[in-house]
Order: sequence, then C-alpha cells, then structure tokens
Amino acid sequence: MKHSKEDFIYRDVNLYEEIKDIPQSYLSDFYDDMVVKECTAISTFENKEVRVSSESERLALYKEQMKSNSVKAKTLLESYASHLNTSPFLQPTNALYVQSMFQVAWGPFLAALSVGLKGDHKEITTQSLKGICHAIKISCIFNMTHERDAYIGCLARFTSLQDTHTQRNNNKNGSGVVEALSKKNIDCIQALITIALDNGNSLGNSWLEILHCMSQLNHKA
Repeated sequence: MKHSKEDFIYRDVNLYEEIKDIPQSYLSDFYDDMVVKECTAISTFENKEVRVSSESERLALYKEQMKSNSVKAKTLLESYASHLNTSPFLQPTNALYVQSMFQVAWGPFLAALSVGLKGDHKEITTQSLKGICHAIKISCIFNMTHERDAYIGCLARFTSLQDTHTQRNNNKNGSGVVEALSKKNIDCIQALITIALDNGNSLGNSWLEILHCMSQLNHKA
C-alpha cells in the first residue's frame, strides 16, 4: 500500500461524509486485510475473465487491450474505406443541384483550370481542357450567360488566335508572318469548334469570340 494506516483512515474519514460514522477500528481492520491479501481486480479481455493481482499485470493487460482495440478500429476503417471506393456515385434527383453548386464554384474552377491549361504537363493540360469544356456545357444548359462567356473567353485566349492581328503589326521584319500554332493551341481550337457545333443554340453573345477565332484561323490558312 502507498499510504500508511493512519493516512488511509484520516483521508477517508475527512473526505467522505457517508463513512464518518464508521468506527475507526473497522477501517483499521479493512486496511490490514488489504495489505495482507491484496486487492484482486477482475477485468474482461476478449470475453474472458482475467484476474490481476498487481499493478504491473494490470498495466500489461491494459496495453494488450488497447492494442487489440487499435487493430479492430483499423480494420473497421479500412473496411469502410474499401466500401467507399467500390460504391457507385449517387445520382442527383434534381438537376438544379448542379446549377447551384456551379454558381458557387465556377470562379475558382476557372482560375484552377486556366492555370492547368497554361502549363506544359500533358495530362494536366488535357484534363484542364476537358474541365473547361464541361463547364461551358453546364453554363449553356442552365443559360448562365456570365459564366459561359467567361469560360469561352478563356478557351479562346488559349487558341492564340485572338492576338494574330497584333502579332502581324508587331512583327519586326514586317512580313506578316505569325508564330506557328502549338499542339495545345490546336486542341483548344478543336474544342472551340466542337462547342460551337454541340451548343450553338445556347452560345448567345459568345459567338463573337468563336467567330473571331475562326476568322483569324482562316487568315492563317
């Protein structure tokens, strides 16, 4: 025992009101009984009754139990994660959910996709171009003119056709020869033509951007 008999009796008598009337002789005998026999605790471990008679055994049992709980928790989390990976996406019951989400997120999407399209990583530029095309389609479906014009304007800039006239005027030798189009420029031109064919009735004022690019492309030919 960590405490002497006097400390044990004094502590219990002064801290617990309900045992103040218990004779000190009884507490003294109780203390002696604990010292001689030691307290035996009963705990449950994996549905088995285990008796521990010392603090070291109790600590070892506690560590073993915590390790077992950790393994079980990890197994449950991995099982839940695998279920998420294999489960199908939930289909929205109302298309207006898409419109509401796009109204909130179209600006950050445009910023991220334009940065991705500006880079040189092939996979990133490809996925960014697809993202811009999908965003234009969504804005056309819901007649979101401001968002549609912003995305089409972004795509038109990456065709490198909007600056053709400026490039001719600024050409040092005055020959009117402009820089050759890169593969990224050609991919953006193809995407712009596809958008015009698929969503022509919903483009509105964005046709100006598309027709301007097509006109400049004709001059390049």
